[in-house]
Amino acid sequence: MSDKKAKMKISELKSKLNQLSKQEMMKLLVESYKRSEEVQEYLGSKLKEGPVILTIFPNEDHKESTSVVQLNVWKEWMEIPANIREAIVENVWCGKCAKAVLIRDYTIYSERSGLVLKGACAECGGQVARVVD
Repeated sequence: MSDKKAKMKISELKSKLNQLSKQEMMKLLVESYKRSEEVQEYLGSKLKEGPVILTIFPNEDHKESTSVVQLNVWKEWMEIPANIREAIVENVWCGKCAKAVLIRDYTIYSERSGLVLKGACAECGGQVARVVD
């Protein structure tokens, strides 16, 4: 594909993006995170109007399991390699179960100590948290 065709497709994409809601753009941003830097920059600039809350559906078949994060925290989370993120989510201490468990319905936010995941234990439903430094 030539650069001219690629540029034309990006301009068409930009035109279509202007018609999307912020939530639709956020979903698209998540999908495009590992793709073209130009598309990422454009989507990011369109979303800089204020804090944006992103609801993530990890799997379309499991919409009951959602996570909510702010865009800047999401970017920091996504900079962690996928295999390490997966290990973090699957290794959260639950005091009720007295073992490491999978965290569900979690919120990611930033504190001085690092990123914090707060959510529910996948086994007992109790509240759990994990600090990622």
